[in-house]
Amino acid sequence: MKDILFAILFIVCISINCAAGQIITIDDFENGLKPQWECEKFKGKTKYSIVKTDNGHVLKAESKASASALIYKYKYDLKEYPILTWRWKVENS
Repeated sequence: MKDILFAILFIVCISINCAAGQIITIDDFENGLKPQWECEKFKGKTKYSIVKTDNGHVLKAESKASASALIYKYKYDLKEYPILTWRWKVENS
């Protein structure tokens, strides 16, 4: 099977939006990755790094036949803040 390297540039800003327009910003990666992020490995190792782009700082995940997740636990009222937003981009190198 051919090895494929996937690079994911994602999450310019993770935010929780209130119907009244109030926003809770979980992370914008301007100062690196907050220590609240926890890595869960399923298979292999994924390399995570913060990269500066024209649109701000983003989280970059590079994997080669691996699977993992970054988890950020945050409690808030779903009725008050019903919308979670983020952006992501996948590149196949």
